[in-house]
Amino acid sequence: MRLITNEMREEYISQMDEAYPGYREEREKLYTFVKIFTGVRVLYSLFYIGLCLLCSLDVTEGLVNLLSTAVFYFWYTLLLQSGWGVAALMLAARGIGLGIGGAGLLSNAPWLVAAAPGAVAGAVIFTMIAGMVMQFLEAVFCIYVLFNRQASMTVKLNRAMNLYFSKKAVSRTTLEQMAGYKNDASEEEQTEGEQENQENDENKKFT
Repeated sequence: MRLITNEMREEYISQMDEAYPGYREEREKLYTFVKIFTGVRVLYSLFYIGLCLLCSLDVTEGLVNLLSTAVFYFWYTLLLQSGWGVAALMLAARGIGLGIGGAGLLSNAPWLVAAAPGAVAGAVIFTMIAGMVMQFLEAVFCIYVLFNRQASMTVKLNRAMNLYFSKKAVSRTTLEQMAGYKNDASEEEQTEGEQENQENDENKKFT
């Protein structure tokens, strides 16, 4: 059984922050950005769903966007623990999204202005522009992780921490102390083993 406690994680982060000054601060900043982007995506999805309900449109796409926020959070958390490969993949995805969003805005905006009421057309165009701005900021974040020295070093240290804890097992004694449990049978076996070792040592002295 492998168990990683908050104390163990904090101790490791403190050690890395001493060896690499600024690691903790940069780590917290990157995770804060991911949480902000996730929150913005949730608000965007709720606004999109409300707009669809207001215009009597199908809300399926809005619900999919809302549920995909969890996938988004997973990928960006993975980005902060994996390295440049995931960052490059997410940057490419953001670039494709910007291209599709820009093409959709250029093709649909004139039709919306002509066919839909002014407020509805404005809300739909605002939603499309907001989505593109959101993806642009996420692309900037990926570029920052890729090319900023402090950020890339932080991601490498995060990956090293995951590898370290994946190989580090918590001892039985530590688990017993955390659970407030003591295995008397194992202690008796250990005591008997120590007694046997002592007897063997005494026998060797007389031989």
